[in-house]
Amino acid sequence: MEKIFYLIKSLIKQINFIGGSVFCFFVISIFILFKIKIKDRISIFFKQLFRNFSEVLFVIFIITGIIYLFYPNFLNHVEPTIVTLGLALKKGEAVYPVPVGSYPYNGILYGPASFEIQMIFQSLGIPVLTGSKLPGLIAFGISSFMLLKIRKDWIYRGYLLYLFSFGLMLFWNRPDSFLLSIVAITLFINIRFAQNKYIPLITGIFGGIASALKMHGFAYVFAAYLATTHKKISLKDIMLFYNSCIFSFFCFFLHKDVSFGGFWLYITSALTEHGLSFSLWLESFIYLVFLGLPFIIIRRFKKIPVINTFLLTIVEFLITIVASKHGNGFYHLLPLIPVNAFITLDNGRVKDKRYNLLAILYTCLIIVSLITVVSDFILPMGKSWERFSDAKKEVISISKKIPDAIMGVTDEHGYPYSFLRVLLKNRQIDYASFMDQKIAGIKDDALVENLSICNICCILMPNKGEPFTLKNYYTSKPLFSDKVRHVFAENFFLSEKGRYYSVYKCKAKDK
Repeated sequence: MEKIFYLIKSLIKQINFIGGSVFCFFVISIFILFKIKIKDRISIFFKQLFRNFSEVLFVIFIITGIIYLFYPNFLNHVEPTIVTLGLALKKGEAVYPVPVGSYPYNGILYGPASFEIQMIFQSLGIPVLTGSKLPGLIAFGISSFMLLKIRKDWIYRGYLLYLFSFGLMLFWNRPDSFLLSIVAITLFINIRFAQNKYIPLITGIFGGIASALKMHGFAYVFAAYLATTHKKISLKDIMLFYNSCIFSFFCFFLHKDVSFGGFWLYITSALTEHGLSFSLWLESFIYLVFLGLPFIIIRRFKKIPVINTFLLTIVEFLITIVASKHGNGFYHLLPLIPVNAFITLDNGRVKDKRYNLLAILYTCLIIVSLITVVSDFILPMGKSWERFSDAKKEVISISKKIPDAIMGVTDEHGYPYSFLRVLLKNRQIDYASFMDQKIAGIKDDALVENLSICNICCILMPNKGEPFTLKNYYTSKPLFSDKVRHVFAENFFLSEKGRYYSVYKCKAKDK
């Protein structure tokens, strides 16, 4: 009985693998192979269900996002990086420190917009953790409103169910939640003003904002533009779009502590050193095919000019290549979901006999979405809320006594405790950024030197795990060399031990 329970539990965990694509393909294959038919009454029920259930899921995820505001930690390791760089801007410090890989390994391969948004919200006097999560939730709220306003038919609303397998990504503080909202706004505006001659310029402004979040962000907005324009796109339209895009993009570098030169160094280091992963590309391509499944089932889509369709297909394929960079993944296709949803045919133009498979697909997506809520939010937050609440209090208490403390890191199990470094006063070592930089060939020599000369005088180390044994998430290899562990063991001693953290002080500084 235990083995059966374990097997069921394992299967449930795998349901949202590659966004639920494998599960959905499997279920649909069963229906096709065994020629299982759905009765008309059930089909009618499903149509109504999909129209309304997407609304229900948007509400569920917004409520979950509100609860997440008060969760005393982050669920993703890059979220504290965004906060760190937002706080750096607030303090008048550079967000792209040069040379690349200099201590404390800050700087990540995002445009400055995320950090500038964080700077604004961290200046409102809201608690750091809550303030850091609020922008992403607002962005998701905007996306929800815009997307539900665009169309109300069950095929479009059903396609939006693809969104919910991405869970936290819909409202975290990383660029994806903002890119989704920009695409939703672009679709909403372009539909209403499709004939306006200034649409290429307006869309280009949104493209520049998107690129200030992620360098390739303009591609999502360009895809939305291609899907909504009623005429063949011309070279003039493309030039207007890109000129407007470039102008709005560079506006984000007007802040004195946001250097385009520094940003470009980080981007080029990634382009030249990170390389591409075939397995990541394959996952992304499988998911792109999965996104195309409703069109394969219906065999038609909204009528748009052939050149626009061709360019849209090229853009979506190119995104799979972007997603194949080490450290990326198929989630880069997330902002394309509203675009694809928009070009689905409305229910009045789909033949009845083709409803069934689409109904099965959308039902599978509902199952994946509900499992995502449980596996990504309810279980992780429920199991850890109390201990991270206590850990948060401990960090705040130590920060008051030792304002120059630097958060250390142990292994994968202790890593989430290091996310609370955003509550410390000093600029912190950014371990997520260093993972990216390590792929680009950056070594930990700068950290070794700072530990050796006691430039770091006090380290707050999580109690769970051994110091500096964390693995790089992107390569599964040790993030730090033996030299770091050796220098730490030689130069630092245990000064104070709490329930969740220990304070280590440099021997030379303590004399």
